[in-house]
Formats: sequence, C-alpha cells, structure tokens
Amino acid sequence: MKCQLTKQKTKEAFTYAFYVYKAGKEEAVFKSKYTPYNTYELPITEAGSYRVKVFVKKEQTNEVVTQTSDAVQRTIVADF
Repeated sequence: MKCQLTKQKTKEAFTYAFYVYKAGKEEAVFKSKYTPYNTYELPITEAGSYRVKVFVKKEQTNEVVTQTSDAVQRTIVADF
C-alpha cells in the first residue's frame, strides 16, 4: 500500500507521520515516525479494509493537523 499526501508549494517545513488502521481494530496496525517525506509505503499481507490517518506537523510551531482517508479494500486471491 502506498500513501501519498499531496502538498502545496510552500517555503514552510513540514514532517509527516502515517498510521494505518484495519477495520475492526481500534489500534493502528502500522505507525510511521515523523519524516520529511509526504509518502509512506508498506506491504499489506492480510485481506481487509484499511484506512490511513496522516499527521502533518509544521516544524516552526509544532502545530499538528490530521486527516483520515476513506477506507481502501485489500483483496488477496489464492490459487486452488
């Protein structure tokens, strides 16, 4: 799964953290640390419905804004 946040051109510095949640689980199944990259990629090995919560931190003020994606369905097809 690849998560990418579209960012506006600005001279301000931001860092990003991504939390991935699986439907039916309260805790995040993956958590990234804050990095200067607006993209996060991880392997999803279980079928299910996932959503991503992104945290955007303004480096000058440490102000954090969050946004959660719509659910994305991951299907795994097995040969019989």
